[in-house]
Amino acid sequence: MEIITIPLEGALAHKDSMGHAQAIMPGEVQVMSAGTGLQHSEYNHNADQAVNLLQIWIFPNKKNVKPRYEQRLFDATERKNKIADAGIAHR
Repeated sequence: MEIITIPLEGALAHKDSMGHAQAIMPGEVQVMSAGTGLQHSEYNHNADQAVNLLQIWIFPNKKNVKPRYEQRLFDATERKNKIADAGIAHR
């Protein structure tokens, strides 16, 4: 399973069996591949603030891939009126 997470408001805490433990903030995009096996959890990073996000789950076209994780910040000023190669999830 390929999972793409895009926080719109608030922060989402992420923890996984590959050793990643961090918050995903608005302006960031997280891409994770469960691949051959991965355990992870996600929860609201701030108890006093709501989190609103987009999460896209994709069935990959390959099986038995190595699990992977990438998180990247995209500058808001660089996103206006542009379509660009983001460099995420390329195979």
